[in-house]
Amino acid sequence: MSWQNVVVLAVFVAVCGFIAYIGDLLGRRMGKKRLSLFGLRPRYTAIVTTSITGMLIAVLAITILTFASKEMQQMVLHGAQVIQDLKNAQEESKVLSKDLEKQKALIVQVRKQASNAVVQKEKLAAAVDRADSDLQKLQGNLAQNKASLRRAELSLGKAGTDLSVATRDIANRRAEIKKQQAAIGVQKALLVRLGNQNQDLRERRVIFRSGQEIARKTIYGSQPKAVIRRQVVALFDEASKKASAAGATIGKDNNKAVLILPKKERNGPFLTEAENINAVVDAIAADGGSVVVRILSFGNELEGEQTLVEFMLVFNKLIYPAGGTVASILIDPQSSRGLIFNSLTQFLRTEVRSNAISKGLIPTYDDAGEPSVGSIGYDQVDELVDKVKASSKTVEVRAIAEKDTWSADTLKLRFEVGGSK
Repeated sequence: MSWQNVVVLAVFVAVCGFIAYIGDLLGRRMGKKRLSLFGLRPRYTAIVTTSITGMLIAVLAITILTFASKEMQQMVLHGAQVIQDLKNAQEESKVLSKDLEKQKALIVQVRKQASNAVVQKEKLAAAVDRADSDLQKLQGNLAQNKASLRRAELSLGKAGTDLSVATRDIANRRAEIKKQQAAIGVQKALLVRLGNQNQDLRERRVIFRSGQEIARKTIYGSQPKAVIRRQVVALFDEASKKASAAGATIGKDNNKAVLILPKKERNGPFLTEAENINAVVDAIAADGGSVVVRILSFGNELEGEQTLVEFMLVFNKLIYPAGGTVASILIDPQSSRGLIFNSLTQFLRTEVRSNAISKGLIPTYDDAGEPSVGSIGYDQVDELVDKVKASSKTVEVRAIAEKDTWSADTLKLRFEVGGSK
């Protein structure tokens, strides 16, 4: 308590005593004189006077304390709020006390953990020292092992090289053996098939004759190999569809109605179907020009079996330039029209066709297996007979290429009689 508060309290007590004295003195005097206030009896007037004096003491005390002390002033003006704030402060104090206890417990726990960490750190330091010692030993052993390994590598280098070569050679041999076994299986099946062919010919229909063309396509070797391969595979698929439509069965190995005849490389193994196709692609690409790729039946192929085929490549070349003579024949105009017609027809079927085929023109085949290099209408032959009959002496009839004709083209002809068109 400050000295100001002590002074105020002393003054307050003195004033209260003085007022009490004055009240008592006034009450006694009014009692002796038997004065009356507001018509009351003297006795009650004294009691009222004393009571009012007490009230004045309280009012005066409160007033003095209010003006003398800011704390008392706040108590008078905000007493209820102060009491509520005091309660709230007490509750908060309790909460803070609990938190303080928790913090103290946490500090104790942290100190324990710190102590444990120090111990663990000392243990780790010892372990690191031991590991460092072990590492130095291991490094020494590693250097010795490296030296030993280098000596072993030098001594085994040649043996390792020989072993690697031998291993690759064994792998290649095994791959070749597998290919040969597969080709032998196909060959055995082919032998059985050919051995039974006479009996099958009596019972089943022949769908393709030996050497009959099944599919054909002109492919340019200047294209990328990937494009060439797609075209060759597409041609193979086309042949499979035609064979299936003709009555061939689908094979289990390649899921197609055609099977490529296994061929053997020079002093090498038999080629698989994929290797055969790769060889065709390589041959087309190596030429660089246009190549007629033909797929032909190998033998008399029967319905109900997978058709055996082979690829034939004809490098497309110019057979006849435009205006080139294909063949010629001498005819006597004095002969009958029928005889001249037959002579011209025979000329076209024999000399013209054989000369064109021998030059490299690729023929097409009809259902009877007859080759053809082109076609001439009846009216065109009859008109040619008229030209021959118009002459008075033996005339030469020349078959001439109407345009540049390549290996894969159809031969288009015009005719000259005795040098006149």
